[in-house]
Amino acid sequence: MKRRKSCLLLLLAMLCMQTGCKKQSEPVSAANDGRQETDDYERRRQELTKNKDSSQKLSEKELKAEEKLTSCKQELIDSYGGYTFFPYDMPTLNDTRLTGSSLYALCEKMPKGADLRSQDCTGLSMERLLMLISDRTDFHVCLDDGFCYGYMYDADIGPFPENSIMLKEGMENGRLSDARLMDMWTLRTLTEFPDPGTKLEKVRVQTDCINLDEKLVKSIYKETFLNYINENVSLVEIRLSYTADDEKNRRITKLVRDAYYEAKKKSPDFTVRIIAVSDKDIELDKDEVKGALESAMKLREDIKDESDKSAAKHFIIGFDIAGTEDGNRPLADFVKMLSDDKIKDSGLKLFLSAGESLAAENTNLADAYLLGAARVGHGLNLSRFPEMIDKYKQDGVCLEICPISNCRQGYTSDLRLHPAVQYIRNGNPVVLCSDKARYTEYNALADDYFAAVMCWDLGLADLKQLAKNSIKYSGLPDEERKALEEKWENDWDSFIDDMQ
Repeated sequence: MKRRKSCLLLLLAMLCMQTGCKKQSEPVSAANDGRQETDDYERRRQELTKNKDSSQKLSEKELKAEEKLTSCKQELIDSYGGYTFFPYDMPTLNDTRLTGSSLYALCEKMPKGADLRSQDCTGLSMERLLMLISDRTDFHVCLDDGFCYGYMYDADIGPFPENSIMLKEGMENGRLSDARLMDMWTLRTLTEFPDPGTKLEKVRVQTDCINLDEKLVKSIYKETFLNYINENVSLVEIRLSYTADDEKNRRITKLVRDAYYEAKKKSPDFTVRIIAVSDKDIELDKDEVKGALESAMKLREDIKDESDKSAAKHFIIGFDIAGTEDGNRPLADFVKMLSDDKIKDSGLKLFLSAGESLAAENTNLADAYLLGAARVGHGLNLSRFPEMIDKYKQDGVCLEICPISNCRQGYTSDLRLHPAVQYIRNGNPVVLCSDKARYTEYNALADDYFAAVMCWDLGLADLKQLAKNSIKYSGLPDEERKALEEKWENDWDSFIDDMQ
């Protein structure tokens, strides 16, 4: 009996122990479930944001350089009193705190590969242009209705207008200060103008005389190329305006080539190529565009890059039809012309300007894609067409993004809202370009990389990829492109070493 009673007591004790253990284990299990939920949430959160973490693509040295880049950026933001007060419209022509910062100096020094969208002879900033023409006695400025019109002496036209003064004299006596000319001849202010587009057209008229003096134009191109070399740019593809006048096209193309040869003496690896461009102006006869295209195909064979006597290379590599997007001819008007097999047989590639617009009804991007454009200039309103974004990505159609130009021309007042960051994060091929630096930038291309760091939160790996893209998606043939890629890699390694 005692034995039976002892067994019952033992069994009861065991049951109590099991119950107690169960009660004690319940809170522990709940804690584990909580940690699991937290870990799962954090994993999903990292998956959603992992495209911003590109540090895994960097070497140890590059990670240290990344830290310096981040430090320079924070230093600049702090100098403005924080993110809230930083000027995200990137006024690089106005604010010396931007262009004098350590971050800007880093962007200047960075090997940037190529500028694939430099317009005519506007690659030289207005500040440097004024330095170039300030000593000339044949350049006068006419002060008319509060605006400054430039005049080059031309014996066929006759004397200068009565109300004009020599630029050199006006700058010396203070009547024409650098600041006044910068305000008048760039987009850094919109004084007396309703919008940037109106002023840009006025500025072009005011300074068009510069293009009439071939000696001056050659000097501008030479200084432009030397500046690119100083800014660590290895390749420049220039949109050169062509008309149906074959001889005029020939002269300007040779002039650019001569300036390129001069600059190449300083840097033998520096390369320039031409993309002939006609205007899509609705008032321009389509036969003019056809004539420009035919001239480009002809001059491609006639004018070569002969800087290397042992191997002449094509100097003219592509064709474009550009101009104000909204209100002018759409690319659809030129489909038949641009689909001609003669273009492909000639070796010219199509680098088409499209999407420099905020309008949903502007569908030039669709035509550029269907026409097989190797690259597309701007692509601002591509964000309105999600399916087309994926098509561009799948087919590797590169977008020439011009942040400073887009901002100065009023397409966005805050570069943080520029759609290019969406394209970059989506994996679309993107390159940074300067476009119309004379009117919009302190320094061609350096400003655009600077803006990408400050406004799009891009890291060193992103900047590296953008620079590599500029060579990968250039119009160079494989052999030339590979040589340039090797040079860039060496320059990049040296740049990273210097940042240690």
